[in-house]
Amino acid sequence: MAIGYCILIFGGVNAKTVFSDLHIYNTLLKSWFKTETTGMKPHARSRASLNLLEHNQLVLFGGYYCHENTLNCLSSLFDEKNFNDLNILFMDQNNRWKQILVDNPPPGRSGHTGNIVNSCLYIFGGVEKKDASPVYLHFFKVLNNFLKSSL
Repeated sequence: MAIGYCILIFGGVNAKTVFSDLHIYNTLLKSWFKTETTGMKPHARSRASLNLLEHNQLVLFGGYYCHENTLNCLSSLFDEKNFNDLNILFMDQNNRWKQILVDNPPPGRSGHTGNIVNSCLYIFGGVEKKDASPVYLHFFKVLNNFLKSSL
């Protein structure tokens, strides 16, 4: 996800570890920075969507997690867990995470795309358990920092 001259990345996975950190690449300085956060940090994951809600609020939805001791977790999307949680990061002096509880969230999914249009977060495609759902669509209405789920 990009904000101005910065590219933000949350989480990810390598051959040994699943991450839950936030890194920022400044395209002007050509440098990476790890950003410290407070609050209830989302569980480690990869393949989640991260979107800009307002000038200082990021919305993280879904993603995939495999246990670090699971062999070949990178070779299969279907070994472990797809999340359906919704988290907001308030990018201010505290960089505080807050999980938002919503009624009727979509099933857990990863590898999807998320886009915010007219204060609604649209989730499209991705993988739910073992089923790829390229025509899947769900949206969350976003009003005054409060999220309500809607089908």
